[in-house]
Amino acid sequence: MKKLVPLLLAILSLYSCTKEVAAPDALPNDYSNQALGASAKDLLTGTNYTSVTIQVQYMPGYQLDPTALSNVTTYLTGICNKPGGVTISQSQIAGSGDTLQLEKVAILEKQNRTAYTSGHTLALYILVTDGYDTASATLGFAYRCTSIALFGENIFDHSGGFGEVTRVALESSVLEHELGH
Repeated sequence: MKKLVPLLLAILSLYSCTKEVAAPDALPNDYSNQALGASAKDLLTGTNYTSVTIQVQYMPGYQLDPTALSNVTTYLTGICNKPGGVTISQSQIAGSGDTLQLEKVAILEKQNRTAYTSGHTLALYILVTDGYDTASATLGFAYRCTSIALFGENIFDHSGGFGEVTRVALESSVLEHELGH
């Protein structure tokens, strides 16, 4: 039994959807470099930030469905005290066509992210890739206090088919789950 517990913990860690970024991939905004959960109070309350902006960058072919974005906006509006509202912008970036681990995702964010927390606006970043995570079952992960990666190809592979949820439902669920970190 004593040998089984470490093995189970190791297996569970392989399927984790949260990761942490090392310092060399640090962003130019100190707030955005904090660990997961550090922005939870700021996201939920209106004390320090009265609005939220979400920058979504996607690789070719993996733009998030407008209904999924509307669902996430409704979700955040319902749980966050943001009198200034929640806004989302989407833009396309170059594809990678690669298997992406945390370090590559962090580098892509550092190269492409332009929206950062400032003034009374909390900024979140979502990268939608055209590849897979090194753990093939991963649909997305949160890796900084304001950063999320979704694996678009994996989401497409696991939605819309016979017996599967719709792509909108899966995108919405994964986004809401990762935002909860």
